[in-house]
Amino acid sequence: MGCLLCGNSRGGDNSDSTEKEELGGAATCIIENEFAQNTTCHGMAFWCSSRYTIQRIFWICLVLGMTGAMTQQVASRIIAYYEFKSSTDISSEFVTSMPFPAVTICNFNRYFDPGSDAEETSMRALNRVASPAYLRFAESQGIGLDIADLAFFNSLNTNISTYMAAKGYPLRDRMELRSCRFAGRMCQSTDFTPVVTNSGKCYTFNSNVSEEKLQWVEGWGAGLSITLDVLHDKYTEEPFSGNQEAGIRFQVHDKHIPPNVEKYGIGVPIGRKGYALMSRKDTQVMYQPWGRCDPENEKTLSYFSNYSLHACVQECYTFEVVQNCSCRTFDQYWVTDVPECTPQQMAECTSPLLARLEQELTPESCFCSVPCNFKTYPVTMSYAHIPNINAEAYFQSNFNDTDSYLAENILALDISFEQLAYIKETQSKLIDESSLLSDLGGQLGLWVGMSLITIFEFIQYIVMRLGACVVIAGKKIKKRRIGSSRRMTNTNGHVVNTGAFER
Repeated sequence: MGCLLCGNSRGGDNSDSTEKEELGGAATCIIENEFAQNTTCHGMAFWCSSRYTIQRIFWICLVLGMTGAMTQQVASRIIAYYEFKSSTDISSEFVTSMPFPAVTICNFNRYFDPGSDAEETSMRALNRVASPAYLRFAESQGIGLDIADLAFFNSLNTNISTYMAAKGYPLRDRMELRSCRFAGRMCQSTDFTPVVTNSGKCYTFNSNVSEEKLQWVEGWGAGLSITLDVLHDKYTEEPFSGNQEAGIRFQVHDKHIPPNVEKYGIGVPIGRKGYALMSRKDTQVMYQPWGRCDPENEKTLSYFSNYSLHACVQECYTFEVVQNCSCRTFDQYWVTDVPECTPQQMAECTSPLLARLEQELTPESCFCSVPCNFKTYPVTMSYAHIPNINAEAYFQSNFNDTDSYLAENILALDISFEQLAYIKETQSKLIDESSLLSDLGGQLGLWVGMSLITIFEFIQYIVMRLGACVVIAGKKIKKRRIGSSRRMTNTNGHVVNTGAFER
């Protein structure tokens, strides 16, 4: 105990001292004295330099107490690091111009101008077949699908997507598209790309990824401004299983992402002008386990050039449909190597499958992770009545519209950036490796004055102490062997004068 407390090895009787020296006890005390006097760990030197036992006990208790507090703090910092928490930095980046996103517009009515009652019946039956929500409702109510209502499509020499493109909402200059301006310049119907979706024939403005349209001035009127005739008097939707609204739905989205107007579209009613002030938010997500991003899972998609969560999920749906039904739905236009499903295949296979998959498939089950970098466009809406008295006179003189027709068919939409700036959200580790090392170093220095060098001092002391123990153990073993040899010699009578042998 004297060595461990840096007490000297002298004291007691001479035989004890001599025995310690023979076993290397003095050497180990020297090691501990040198370590305590020279280590950079604060307080340990007083174990040896203090003259009185009570002082040594005080410094031992103080150093051990500080070591305990340091251990608790170090453990708490390590535990906090392995909680994998993240922080989010939010900043506003102001620019001189903003790249305009894609805008997809869909009429609430999916089919126009049926040629017969049988065709209109088949249109409505197709709407029911193509609606997973209706199929789930019909199944819960025990309502079956009458495939005979789809008989009109069996006589067609074309597929459903081609039929929908022909019978969907038309967008013609000075007819359905009464006016169009972007960034103060006139635009026309050719600036809109038709796309067949589950909401019918829709149109996407600014879909060309190689062409960048810019908004140079913030606020209303500086972006896309259109006036539409929605052809309300030609609607064919049935109120029970179809759409009950009149007007349009639109979605603002990144042009690299396929639209999903049916789920995320914003409505604009007839007789109103919708003012959509939008902003842009660029999000950078941390990788797992600090965030939900998985860079290795951002695989190259088979049907989409850019990875997004929506595109990945849509591809997952596509694989399930193709694998189980050997065809693709009419709105899965990204598939070109698989034939399109017939109405009968839709009724018997794809639509019931999609109704089930919507409840079963999740991004996790599809192995789709949140992209590490993505853009979103939050929209704030307000509305005003259209047209006013002077606008009515303009429409009447230029388009021969009546007051009642204008009230029942005309709407307008203005989509602009609220500011020439975007919000940047960047996730980062709340405690990164550098911060953890700084915290640990601070705790070690605060409580016991330790550093990395001190750790190596302890390692050196342990190595030297173990070496001294090995020497002691070796001497003990040698002494036992010598003693055993003496006893054996005396027993056999070969040695008479043991004192002489010892000398």
